[in-house]
Amino acid sequence: MAEHGSSRAQLNNIPLLIGLGPIRSGTTWVHELLFGHSQVATTRMKEVNFFNHHFDAGSAWYDEQFRPATHATRLRADISPFYMMDPKVCDRIARTIPNPLLMVNMRSPYARVLSWYQKYRQEEHPIGWLAADPKVHAEALEIGLTAATLEHYIERFGRERVLLVDYADLKRDPVELARRLQRRLGLDVETPPSVTREVNASVHYRSQHLRRLAHLAGPMVRKLSPELFYAVKFGPLHDIVFAKRRIAGPSLDQKLAALGSLREALEADIGRLEEMTGQDLTGWRYEAQVAALAPEPARSPVPASRPGIETSPNPRPASPNPAPTPSRGWAAARRRLGLEARALWSLAKDPEVPLRARTAPLVVASYLIMPFDIIPDRIPVVGHLDEAMAIPLAVALFFWLLPAKLVDRYRRTRAAGRLGSRPRTGAA
Repeated sequence: MAEHGSSRAQLNNIPLLIGLGPIRSGTTWVHELLFGHSQVATTRMKEVNFFNHHFDAGSAWYDEQFRPATHATRLRADISPFYMMDPKVCDRIARTIPNPLLMVNMRSPYARVLSWYQKYRQEEHPIGWLAADPKVHAEALEIGLTAATLEHYIERFGRERVLLVDYADLKRDPVELARRLQRRLGLDVETPPSVTREVNASVHYRSQHLRRLAHLAGPMVRKLSPELFYAVKFGPLHDIVFAKRRIAGPSLDQKLAALGSLREALEADIGRLEEMTGQDLTGWRYEAQVAALAPEPARSPVPASRPGIETSPNPRPASPNPAPTPSRGWAAARRRLGLEARALWSLAKDPEVPLRARTAPLVVASYLIMPFDIIPDRIPVVGHLDEAMAIPLAVALFFWLLPAKLVDRYRRTRAAGRLGSRPRTGAA
């Protein structure tokens, strides 16, 4: 108890960064950057939503959501992008936190609305919904309009307490942006490999029934154990069970129809943001966004030979039976699973892993060799579902029983193995 009380007092003396959002503007990337930094005590999970959904739980509950502070900790961070959408949050922060540092991610509202709606397509809804359904249209406007909210925070806390992060910088050079952010926050510059990895992309789900089940069970699992929730959502289990492939974007006509229905309100909002921040946001405007959406012209085929360039007189003929190449998706999945397996094996050998975390997953996995079945194998397909879930459940249980610092170590080991992955960043 004394150790817990000391940790809480230590947290209260450390500056707090609150990431306000808005959604679909790179907030997950910011959380990943800070989560992997040795001098930052982030919340155990992104989006604790204390100031909008759990304020009645009290400050003690809020302190418990942060990872343990150490002698090296210089900053604690809460990244909850839905704060920007709740008008009560600003006053609650002012009453609760002395001198907070606030972060607002800046991205064109047109791009954010399309990105948000792309996530809706995971539920197989057509893009036309955005322009046709009044309820969805109103929600899109709520997501896109940020000027009034930002103005309220600047008036309440002062411009010097509000840090603006440009999404364009994230797409252009994430490593340089990570360095600038760390220097601005008073941290030593570290560059975890995760800063160049794409996060929170829109994907198709293998089954809409599984998606609905995950959405129902997710809040309960998250409340029970944030570590278990994170292990499932961002680990290999999610990719294997849920994610099938990236969602193809809507057609240009669909995008134009959707954005055109929001144009008047969003253009006025962009104008207010320009006045407030002193930034030139011409690239956010409707015309610039439409130009960016236009497809690139098709490239002319390269001629077989060019004047002045020697070609082989006997070109090698194509093989009549070329060897099949594995699909890009499966190849990427195999590489990802290999990295996950190596990081997991390295963690399992760590002497700090408690005995319960070693034995409990083995008990679950031993179900595979048991002479009885919860679901009889004679039932087609469904009969083998219990065996198929034994290993993923054992892995999830292993993470659930691990101390938070070992989970952090696993994530850093896993990220280090992805140094060679293709640099892609930000929300889709």
